[in-house]
Amino acid sequence: MKNIKKLDILLISIYLLISVGAAIYFTIDGLNVHEGAIEVIISVENQEYDRFTLPVPKMKEIVIETERGRNVLVVEGDHIDMLASDCNDQICVHQGEISTPNEMIVCLPNQVVIEIKGKKKIEVDQIAQ
Repeated sequence: MKNIKKLDILLISIYLLISVGAAIYFTIDGLNVHEGAIEVIISVENQEYDRFTLPVPKMKEIVIETERGRNVLVVEGDHIDMLASDCNDQICVHQGEISTPNEMIVCLPNQVVIEIKGKKKIEVDQIAQ
């Protein structure tokens, strides 16, 4: 076995610290939940198209038709999903539903952006306390 040098020990220590720090950061970030009002902002061609708060009392379907294309959204409870789009790549449709602040659905060909805004708080369970 080769001799381990001081620089090797230093590099291994740095990598371990970065790994542990990243694990702690992503664990805490995963515990984030929202507090207060959650707002949905729908923009079409960089202009605000609609704005409402979540959760919605009953399911609603939003159809956005522009000269660029057509998008169909479904809002149910506190979830938003892009059901259909006539764009070629269908990335916005396959993305799935969103429900927490700072999540977005973007349809670049049709220039439609759905963004959830709201405050987050860290919620820790009783075991972590």
